[in-house]
Amino acid sequence: MAQKKYEDIAKKWNLRAPEWFPVKKTLPADQRACLIATVEGWAVAGYWGYGVWKLDYDDLNVECEVTHWREMPDEWVSAEEKLPPEDEDKKAYLVKVGSEATIAEYYGDGEWLTYSLCNITRLVTHWQPLPKPPEGGTSNV
Repeated sequence: MAQKKYEDIAKKWNLRAPEWFPVKKTLPADQRACLIATVEGWAVAGYWGYGVWKLDYDDLNVECEVTHWREMPDEWVSAEEKLPPEDEDKKAYLVKVGSEATIAEYYGDGEWLTYSLCNITRLVTHWQPLPKPPEGGTSNV
């Protein structure tokens, strides 16, 4: 009976909607890629311990304060099958580039550029809209 109850709880936990977690309360248990909110905006990074977050795509340290994090989504749109609407040019999206992820702006003409203006159009395999920002978390998100 206890095993059945545990399985029910685990199933409900795994089906929960992704949410933002304040870093002051909890941190990821490993170095997996997470969507992070910082005082300057959003990024995709893994937590390496001792306050160190490394960008998933560039493998650089995040130099600004990380305020919140959330799990990466399970559902993605194939860039080969569908692109964002043309009228949403220069809108930021969460994108997959091979096994890594980053945030890129879509330019409405099939082009994807990272915030550092690196053209990753030929590398983007999947995309999805960014989620709602965390409440009270960042100033520029």
